[in-house]
Amino acid sequence: MKVLFRAYFCNVHISFKSRVISHQRKLGESFIAQAWKGLRRIPFSYWEKRGTAWVRFPYGYDTHSQTHEIGRGAEAWLRAKQAIDSLSMFKQGWTRCIADSAVTKAQTLFWVEARVGFLWVGGPARQVYSVDESTRYGFAYGTLPGHGFHGEELFEVR
Repeated sequence: MKVLFRAYFCNVHISFKSRVISHQRKLGESFIAQAWKGLRRIPFSYWEKRGTAWVRFPYGYDTHSQTHEIGRGAEAWLRAKQAIDSLSMFKQGWTRCIADSAVTKAQTLFWVEARVGFLWVGGPARQVYSVDESTRYGFAYGTLPGHGFHGEELFEVR
């Protein structure tokens, strides 16, 4: 069995009008915990939910997809699932993602940051759906007001 990692992003547009949070250092977890209050009930910052699960996207979405073979066999499959659970795809030095609970748990909140030049740009997101099947595993989050992008990102292994 081949194990593939797939990152799939569908974005309506980058928002320069929303209140995007930028700063020179990574934000502390106490600030992020305070920012999360009430975010489970507010609507997403884009219309079409589960866009990363669709075969075709609605008009106006930019999509980017990367798929990489990361191993073969049952052991590689288990390691890949653990990497998704620990948000390893964000541990590159220029990105960071903090989750308030298990990534496959419904309504999980995320704080996503990326380094752009000398600034860190961040924003809130919430889980849209998760996949836990015998041949697919992962989750997708959608942006909330205050995030610099408007759209969804899927991380899965299969």
